[in-house]
Amino acid sequence: MNAETLTGVVLAAISFALTVLARVQLGKSFAVTPKANDLITHGLYSRLQHPMYVFVDLTLCGIALAVHRWYVLLLLVILVPLQIRNAHIERTLLREKFGERYEIYRRATWFLRIPAKANADSEGNANGIPGRRRTVLGA
Repeated sequence: MNAETLTGVVLAAISFALTVLARVQLGKSFAVTPKANDLITHGLYSRLQHPMYVFVDLTLCGIALAVHRWYVLLLLVILVPLQIRNAHIERTLLREKFGERYEIYRRATWFLRIPAKANADSEGNANGIPGRRRTVLGA
């Protein structure tokens, strides 16, 4: 097994295990379509807003690397826009249900920042929060 294959296998295995862990941590809050049952803030969700999305994508990258079939990555062309759309819907639902509690969680965790054009002021501050600029990657 060459280094590229081994790296892919390790990446896929670890990412898949973390995907399963994220699913378990969601518990009854898991849904195929976006819903706002509970605000999960423990485990992986204490650091990442959408760990299942991140780790599914990394699993696919690991598989592509392991099998040396880069066309596997074409799945991401379909998956990532759907994940971004779902993340936007989830953000809206969670904001409506949990208000400031969700905003505190959102600012404390990382995920691809999805620009909310309707919620940005004229200076580009995201969600009307002064000093909070829209960014491509969250910190």
